Amino acid sequence: MDELEYFMAFADRIEYGFPLRGNDWASLAGVGWIWSYLDGVNISVSTAFSSFMKEAPAHAGAWMQMVSGVGDASALDKKTAELAYIAVLAATGNTSGIAFHVLSAKSLGASKQEVLSAVLLGLPAVGAVVIGAVPVAVEAYDQQG
Repeated sequence: MDELEYFMAFADRIEYGFPLRGNDWASLAGVGWIWSYLDGVNISVSTAFSSFMKEAPAHAGAWMQMVSGVGDASALDKKTAELAYIAVLAATGNTSGIAFHVLSAKSLGASKQEVLSAVLLGLPAVGAVVIGAVPVAVEAYDQQG
């Protein structure tokens, strides 16, 4: 099965409401750092991302390869990279990806306070935009014991 066939199989799983597990992501995107450490962690993606994967699989596959390559090139450790990404998502008001990355950071040992600090890091620069991410991040962190 080639990469596009894997991608379509997992897009179908998401469409029918099955969360992907880390090893599914690793199979889907190659064993890049951003997916491989999630083995055994249930992570659901947003409806928008699910639709992107289903309706534009070639573009989504190319995007995921780029994400994996950027992660592989990073000098940051995995937990720090996830916390930084959470800060970027919060600062840009992109709350749809926060739950995914909060669970990823938590699986790497991030505390709830570290996640909240990442969310609020951009407060001086972008103001109240980041406050909207607080409930999303707390709910995601608290959902899995």
